[in-house]
Amino acid sequence: MASLSIYFSRIRVVSCLLLSLSVMLLSPAPAEAILGFGKKKKSIVPSEAEMVGQHSEANQMYAEAQQLQNSGSDKKARGLYKSIIKQFPLTTAAAHSQFQLGALLEKANKPKKAFEEYQEFINAYKDNDLFKEALKRQYHIANYYLENQKSGFLGFGANIQPSKLIEFFTQISINAPYSQEAPKSLFNVGVVNSRTGKIDESLLAYASVVERYPGTPIAAKAQYEIVQLLGSTGDKSYNPANSRQHREAAEDFLNQYGGDALASDVKAELGKLEDKDLEKSFNIGRFYEKQGKYRSAAVYYQEVIAHPGSQHYDAAKARLGNLAEHDPSIVRKTGTPRRVETPPKLSKRKDYHGPPPPKLDSSSPRMRTSPADVTPISAPPASPTPKTEN
Repeated sequence: MASLSIYFSRIRVVSCLLLSLSVMLLSPAPAEAILGFGKKKKSIVPSEAEMVGQHSEANQMYAEAQQLQNSGSDKKARGLYKSIIKQFPLTTAAAHSQFQLGALLEKANKPKKAFEEYQEFINAYKDNDLFKEALKRQYHIANYYLENQKSGFLGFGANIQPSKLIEFFTQISINAPYSQEAPKSLFNVGVVNSRTGKIDESLLAYASVVERYPGTPIAAKAQYEIVQLLGSTGDKSYNPANSRQHREAAEDFLNQYGGDALASDVKAELGKLEDKDLEKSFNIGRFYEKQGKYRSAAVYYQEVIAHPGSQHYDAAKARLGNLAEHDPSIVRKTGTPRRVETPPKLSKRKDYHGPPPPKLDSSSPRMRTSPADVTPISAPPASPTPKTEN
């Protein structure tokens, strides 16, 4: 993003840290690898002939499990799918069995566990032709919770904790960063954080969408949410930096997505923001006027009348006119540079005694250590005597 440099320079650093932490926490890694102890089991790669036999036996078991599933014996089918995965993990039947475990849990209305089973499939079988479908199923589950999210007292009674929902969406974006589900998942991380009042975290998620997927409709929507969030926080703060960030975010949206359908809303947002700034300037001018600081009051009134048609334009112009009647010098005409006093020249001062004396070399004399150091300096050659005319 070109703007919001102050605010988002910190956000980008936090973004990198959170992304690294998410990868560490959500990526499948055995406990021994994370904690640094324990021995890894040696994996024995079966021969080609053994693989042929495993595929054949696994396919037979998979066909039997499919029959059980089609007949409604889901529990028995799940048991058989698990046996296939355990006995023949390198077979295509094992990959499809892992996917079916997630599908059966969805059918049993256990979406959280289904999400986890699909994640097991994605971790182990990224090259399988069902990878995209598993990712879509994960997004469908997470989005279902987002649209039907309920909150109970201290989280009790809620369908899903916000932290768990954020974990789901973050995991989807990590599983396939270039998929259609990735930017939507990051955007939804911002939505969840916004709903729970975590504004900084929400801004971080939306900024990630804008930076990673520039020029896309979802990026425009994320930038719009940034404008809205900064506007809501700016209304509750008297810090001028918040107002500046809000303005920069809105201008950034119009620069990048001026043709978007939301551009008209952002332009209206900018108009409201300008009205608020001018109202603040008018009120500051009134404050200084009441304090008798007319020159300061005139500066703020002039800021207001520089925007004809604004809410306080007529009032500011009238008050500035009253000040000018009492003292015309306090009103600076438009385009007239402010007077800056130049300091007098030092040479004109009575106590000026010229430039400071040059600094003398205070170093001690160097000891003579070679014959060349004591050789007398030869006299320069005599210049030729000029001839005189007789």
